[in-house]
Amino acid sequence: MLPATDGVCNLLKYAFNMVGTGTGQAAALSTPNDHLVGVSGTAGLPSQGMSGGKLTLTYIRRKSSTTPGITYAVEFSANLASGSWAVNGAATESATSIDANFERVTVTDSVTTAIRFARVRVSES
Repeated sequence: MLPATDGVCNLLKYAFNMVGTGTGQAAALSTPNDHLVGVSGTAGLPSQGMSGGKLTLTYIRRKSSTTPGITYAVEFSANLASGSWAVNGAATESATSIDANFERVTVTDSVTTAIRFARVRVSES
């Protein structure tokens, strides 16, 4: 459901801590919000960067004790074609606690290549 007509579904706003009164948050689901999380941010859509020639993806994740029915999977691809996305088991993950409910996660790809894409697939389980 996209009540704010911003292209961001409610599940993602819930998963990435995008509703509230802090930086990167909107006061209500119906308020448009397409903020990207910064390297020290506490809310927002995933953002990408580079570290040592490798793609990094930073996102906000609900801690396992507060994720009823939500799963997160970071997937990588060499192109944007359907069916080309996969979890890279050799990628490294670093998590920093934000509060009792959320943590900021940075995943660094193990592949060094000129063209690489990443995404976080959030789904209801």
